[in-house]
Parts: sequence; C-alpha cells; structure tokens
Amino acid sequence: MITKLKDAKDMFKNMPLTINDKTENQINQYIDYHKLSDNIHFIKGDLHQSATTYAHKFRYKSVASFFGSSEWIHKNFGNTKAGVNFDLVSIENILEYKLDLN
Repeated sequence: MITKLKDAKDMFKNMPLTINDKTENQINQYIDYHKLSDNIHFIKGDLHQSATTYAHKFRYKSVASFFGSSEWIHKNFGNTKAGVNFDLVSIENILEYKLDLN
C-alpha cells in the first residue's frame, strides 16, 4: 500500500512517523477487510521524514520528500531535508536506502 493519507474532507491529520496502536488497528482493519496477507508494506510520505517500524502484519514506512519542507511542514515539524527513500527487493531480503539531496 502506498498513500499520502491527507485530504480536506476525511483525513486532515497525518498518521504518525512511527507506528502506534491506533494506527496499527486502522491498517489491520483495512488488511482484514480486503483479505490481504504476506509481505505487506504500508508506505506513506505525508510527514516528509524517514522512519521504518514494524507491526505484527506489516512494515510501516514513512518516506522523505523529494521536495524537502513546504511552508506548512516547516512550521509544524521543522525543516526537513529533501531526500529519496527506496528499497531493493529480492526473494530473501529487502534492503532499505535513503539519499539526502542537499
């Protein structure tokens, strides 16, 4: 799953940088409703910061912004560096990388 998560109507607050109980429950409900299984990766970019945490059913990954900080991000979360996150995936491994773009 890849998502931005914010919109003006329903999702006006960001999901957290790292997983918490409330967010894990919301994502688990989606996973269960759609009968998803095996190697689930939930990837989001709404905070412009990088972090990877793990829940029971999925990997929760926040990715950097190629742009860096917007005015809103700077005022609410501080200045974030522009960056790119990417994974190299093989049958046995997922290698995570981040490039800072300053």
